[in-house]
Amino acid sequence: ITHPILDALTSYGTQLVWPLKPIPASWASLFIIDPFFTVPLLLAVLAGLLAGFGPRTLGALKVTLAWCCIYAAASLGLKNLTEQRVVQALANQGIQVDAVFSTPQPFNILLWRVVARTPDDHYIEAIHSVLDTRPAEFIRLPLNSHLAREIPPLPQLDGLQWFSGNWLRYDEIQGQLVVSDLRMGLATGYYSFRFLIARRTGPDGNWQTITPEYWPTNRGTSELNRVLQRIVQQDPPLPLAQWEQRMTEIPPRAPGRFF
Repeated sequence: ITHPILDALTSYGTQLVWPLKPIPASWASLFIIDPFFTVPLLLAVLAGLLAGFGPRTLGALKVTLAWCCIYAAASLGLKNLTEQRVVQALANQGIQVDAVFSTPQPFNILLWRVVARTPDDHYIEAIHSVLDTRPAEFIRLPLNSHLAREIPPLPQLDGLQWFSGNWLRYDEIQGQLVVSDLRMGLATGYYSFRFLIARRTGPDGNWQTITPEYWPTNRGTSELNRVLQRIVQQDPPLPLAQWEQRMTEIPPRAPGRFF
């Protein structure tokens, strides 16, 4: 049972009550690879394999398990604190939000990316470290949900809307409709999962759906060091407006199947 619970602690989530079909549980408090969580477990297992499961090894395993439980609990607490801070900062600027999703940035639980949906079909994306002394930097961006209503029914899109809790953004890029999952990625311009789902065809320019294809995206590997520095350095803020420009660029390679 520990594996599905750990999956539920990531932004991807899992179906904890399968075969029932509520929206998958996604508590999004741990990055999928967090060395502060996984390395102690790995060392404890190696110690058990090399030294045998004697009293000292058993004690080390108990300490490791306690650490992992404390770390996971701390991640949930910091997630709640971060969301409260960001929502309050937005409220102070007169920005109302309908729903909030937050997820830790790679390899830690101190720096968070917060996505807040607004009533006017936009969303706020904010970057906040629990060590910050000032409000988070943020950018307001369009969801373009009307584009999803313009295309013919597409079962795969229905499934993605359900699985993601509808944390989706749509972009028309040179007559192609691309949907992005806002839950995963460093920030705008670097979302991990984007899919081409329709193209405009014919003289009237109507949408024709296609079998969804993976839309190649820059994962932001070259920006990772800058993001990690943001944990302790609030200046300079991350260039969210600059990164946003990537959202409507044609990728360097053609869309294709996702592997």
